[in-house]
Amino acid sequence: MHSYLDAIPNASSSFVLYPGNKFVYFRKDFKRFSDSTCEISKGVGAIPLVPGQANKDLENVLHTIVDPAIPV
Repeated sequence: MHSYLDAIPNASSSFVLYPGNKFVYFRKDFKRFSDSTCEISKGVGAIPLVPGQANKDLENVLHTIVDPAIPV
């Protein structure tokens, strides 16, 4: 994920969606978070996503990085 983050101009974070059950986010200062309500700044993360199931982690991240006034 660091390669994607470094290769995309003006990107501040990059995430991978995977079929699992644990959210993780690493900021550039190496601090690790396992709660999707953390402050998303510069860093990389993994968001668990099971097709057909609602996902609060994905929703939290989208609300953080996209205009919070826009419903997802």
